[in-house]
Amino acid sequence: MRVTLEVIEGHRKDRGKRLEITRTEPDNITAGRSARKFGKFKEGHAQIQVSHYDLRVSRWHFMLMIRPPNCYIRDIGSTNHTFVNNFKKKKYLKDVIELKNGDVIKAGETHLKVHIVDKNREEPQEEKIIKLSEPVYPKEKHVWVPEEEPEKKKKTKKQEAKEKPIEEQLVMQCSHCGRDLSEQVNSDGKAKTLKDTAIYLCKECVQAEREEYKKIADYILLKQIGTGGMGVVYKAVHKPTGRIAALKEIIPSKPMDEKRLELFCREISISRDIIHPAIVRFYDSFTRKRKPFLVTEYLPGGSAEEKLLNKQKPFAIEEAFRIIIEILGGLSYIHEKRIVHRDIKPQNILFDKNGRAKLSDLGLAKSYELAGQSGITGAEETSGTILYMAPEQILDFCFVKPPADVYSMGVCFYYFLTGKFPYHFPSSLDMLMGLFDLKKVKHLFTIILEDDPIPIEEQKKDIPKRLAAVIDRCLKKNPLERFKDGEELMEALLRVQRTSSS
Repeated sequence: MRVTLEVIEGHRKDRGKRLEITRTEPDNITAGRSARKFGKFKEGHAQIQVSHYDLRVSRWHFMLMIRPPNCYIRDIGSTNHTFVNNFKKKKYLKDVIELKNGDVIKAGETHLKVHIVDKNREEPQEEKIIKLSEPVYPKEKHVWVPEEEPEKKKKTKKQEAKEKPIEEQLVMQCSHCGRDLSEQVNSDGKAKTLKDTAIYLCKECVQAEREEYKKIADYILLKQIGTGGMGVVYKAVHKPTGRIAALKEIIPSKPMDEKRLELFCREISISRDIIHPAIVRFYDSFTRKRKPFLVTEYLPGGSAEEKLLNKQKPFAIEEAFRIIIEILGGLSYIHEKRIVHRDIKPQNILFDKNGRAKLSDLGLAKSYELAGQSGITGAEETSGTILYMAPEQILDFCFVKPPADVYSMGVCFYYFLTGKFPYHFPSSLDMLMGLFDLKKVKHLFTIILEDDPIPIEEQKKDIPKRLAAVIDRCLKKNPLERFKDGEELMEALLRVQRTSSS
């Protein structure tokens, strides 16, 4: 799609100026008074220059969030605010809104008319109509029309299970009562593949634990275990096998057409081939009523965020170190396969029944964006992700590389050890006062893009200096100054461990 901003009012030297942005994939574009140097990451400069002459335009004024076929806009802490269509003093932009063709944006004294062209939008195809008067098959004698073969009776799953060689079947028990479920769990042929991750429940234990009374496809929902910007997560049981799973119902911000639904499912399917002890195992995916569903391994130990809330204090250095090293094992594996996670945060670090840490939601952030779902509605819903987001991910969503994940891991480690973030972020009360113009509050994006991170030694005095140096390096604004990927970061941390133990 192509988005053009045409200057229709403002400084005489700006009038008629056209800023064109062409994207086929999701991206974030910052706009302000001074533009970045082409191809280089530079602090304090936006990607496109609204006006060099309008001093009421901030360095970082607003952001365009292009999610083909949609385009959104949000103010990013500008001094004089951003307006769309309604230019009254109190009607400035306080949340994310969708731009329409012909809308007018006001930044400072500059007015920009929005032109949106989506060349990829498919035209509706004419349906092929077969007239009843025309025979489906020609009636000439020389044309042979084959007779329909009788349908073969499909074998039941129990029959298929009995025909399988005995050596392929595993002895599995109900995780609650210990009942033998070997015949049932082997019915779909996946028990051997999933023997290291899957846990099972018998019918009686399913009924005893069930809080929900809903069934989706072959899955019985037991209870809701989480919600997020993308949907709802349930603890569920695969009825044919009794296998416990985490079923995520993806709730699109807008209905997906067939093309984008197919794209979403294709992107998600990359998780099928990612098998690593530190990555949550992908089980299945399917769609119902244009809604995608994702089925993964169920982790009974909860998330790192929940553990911190329950402890009500930061992790000890040894515990935080162990969790980070375990996750980096999985992160190194996906970086080697040229995959970037893009959404590493404590909510996506889960624990199995033995307390081992695993990384979840692999590829989900990118897939959601590619399907035309912004995943960004308001500051309250997205602040959890923004706090862990690298500066270049805010500016160039499409082109982030492994150093963006390294940054997120650094923020997680910082948070695990201190219970705080590496910036002076406004409190919930500050943000509420900012909404009512009672206090000038700096936007989270602007803080991450402009402010220097607080060295971890200022927040935790007893941290070893070598470990502090590694974490501070992860948080460098310039991605070239960080560790290049998960493997290099893991090696640096293991060197710190060896040095401290010797």
